[in-house]
Amino acid sequence: MRSFLTDGYVLLDTQAELPHQWHAAVAAKASAEVAAAQPAQQRTRASSVGAGAAVDQATLWAALSPELGRVTHSETVRSTLVSILGVDFVVSAGGHMHEAAALDQFWHRDGSVRGIREHAARGVIVMYYPAGCTLEMGTTAVCRGSQYLAVDRERWPNSEDRLDVGLPPPASASDDEALRHWRRLDEQARLAPSLADVAAREDALAAPIHRLGLRAAEAELRVVVPPGGVLLCHRECFHRATRPHEGAAWRPMFKMGASRVCDPVSPSWRTDHSSENPGRFAVNVAAVQALWYWHCGRHPSFQRLAAPDVDVAVATLADAAATEVTRIDAAYTLGMAVAARHVASAAVAGRQLLLALDAEAELARRAGTYGLRAALFTPPLYELNLHQRTLADALRSRLGLPFVGCGGSVGGSTAVVYALAAAPPPYEVTATAVAAFCQRTVAELAAHTAAQPAERLEAWRTILTDRVQLQTPLDFAVLDRRLALSECCGALAAVGERAVRAGESTAALLVAKALLELVTGEEPGQRFPTFFGPSSGQAIRMQAAFALLRVCSDPEQSFESGTLLCSLPEWASEDAPAEIQRDTTAATVATALRRLRELCGAPGKSKNPSHATREQLLAVLESAALPWRRVESDVAIEAVLQHCSTAAPFPGVSEAGVHSTRSTQ
Repeated sequence: MRSFLTDGYVLLDTQAELPHQWHAAVAAKASAEVAAAQPAQQRTRASSVGAGAAVDQATLWAALSPELGRVTHSETVRSTLVSILGVDFVVSAGGHMHEAAALDQFWHRDGSVRGIREHAARGVIVMYYPAGCTLEMGTTAVCRGSQYLAVDRERWPNSEDRLDVGLPPPASASDDEALRHWRRLDEQARLAPSLADVAAREDALAAPIHRLGLRAAEAELRVVVPPGGVLLCHRECFHRATRPHEGAAWRPMFKMGASRVCDPVSPSWRTDHSSENPGRFAVNVAAVQALWYWHCGRHPSFQRLAAPDVDVAVATLADAAATEVTRIDAAYTLGMAVAARHVASAAVAGRQLLLALDAEAELARRAGTYGLRAALFTPPLYELNLHQRTLADALRSRLGLPFVGCGGSVGGSTAVVYALAAAPPPYEVTATAVAAFCQRTVAELAAHTAAQPAERLEAWRTILTDRVQLQTPLDFAVLDRRLALSECCGALAAVGERAVRAGESTAALLVAKALLELVTGEEPGQRFPTFFGPSSGQAIRMQAAFALLRVCSDPEQSFESGTLLCSLPEWASEDAPAEIQRDTTAATVATALRRLRELCGAPGKSKNPSHATREQLLAVLESAALPWRRVESDVAIEAVLQHCSTAAPFPGVSEAGVHSTRSTQ
């Protein structure tokens, strides 16, 4: 676990449970499915993605789902996922098959519907190689330690973070000028993987790693995978595909996602607290230490933190020439100084983090945001110290001020909500502030939509429907607020989880009602082109549903259902109710209710404050009106694009899933 937190990946071998011949059969089955694809689906040009990207992934995944399920449920994989994600986690029912391509990929981390990247291991990428992968076959390269690092992306028109696109446009640039700036840099960056000179190509791909403050020779690791191997990678770790050698064997890789449901309350792996050594390659020492304590669910003991360490961190955070590695490490050092007790420099550290949050440069805002989250972290059994209370009050008060956007980058109102996702008590106060901010932001998005000419919305609807690479500037007034709402879902879930465990029913019910408003309302700002979420527009509602799942779960209990169904019916299991197959959001709400009923039905807990709170929560959810829509065809999807759900009228929801009696279309 310590190695995963440090490096961002772990490699597993499943052949002890599933023999080599079994994995070879999986690879052969995948090869047959690809060969059966229509010729028009195959790519004919040099690519950094691979021919598999053009194959019908839904059909492919349906054919391979039994085998993929056996892999993810093998003891080797499952026990490791439990260590990283806790006893309660979910695995997506769909994913993507990747092949080695003609060109190297650029360094990237996959697209996100979150406003700010998450340093805690809330999710991992599961990469399964049935035929294994050697260096000659074109393997996956990971950038070790990069899960805590980022690059500026102000007004960057893509949800995928890229290391190689350079500096953002100047603040004075118009949105049109910013778009042209990013397009120009993107075109230049795409030349690096196609360089014929091997040494020049390697230098070009290593350069952005050096700009982070890492040494490419140590950070870049090209993973050699045995047949049947599984690479678990931190969701925020930068990675890329490398090109195969000429004549190399074909290698498929199946990529899935796994997500933690609840915040940890204790270690979910065998651990020895006697050692605080963050491990080898510890370029982010403070970040690894802080997140180690978070995953252990216990309070950091940083009385040993000396004042000179804080002084150095303050100077580093204020230094515009500092690297991303040293800046993030400084921010976590300051955050831990605030969270620790009896540290004389805590007040100085807190002030510096708030100053960073207001900085003009995104790199400073980004570091300050992560430092503030670390500063406010306190396990439920501990009370906030004076400096933490001061910071929490300052952040909550900011949610009452006018919205501050940052062009889709880290900072502003979104950063405030992200920091408050540490769930500082009193829970009712935090929940009230976030819920009120959330409601106001939804209203601002509705007013913004109403003010647009109909022809403008129609033109943008076409862009959304076609899913083309955007050639028009994004509406950042919308994007910033949608990203903030995304963070609101996470913050409400965190405070709701804690409120339920503490038996604070008022705060828990306030959270549930705020999330239900997002689940049942129209998708806020969905009719504007952003890089945010699926074209069917269910990004915010899906995250609100997952937040409800967190509130309705127990971090110390695993549940039978460990799969989040996709909205595509071909990717769902055959025995799932048809209506659940049609909508991930509906399926997630149904799962939350099943879990809550299971927890409320547990014997011997009637006098437990948590149990009483869950019973009140169940009454609220069961009485909620859930007006879902059914969409039967692609034409209908286009017609109701302004609505989030691609399916599924309630009522009602029962243990069997989602049941519909009539269409509301």
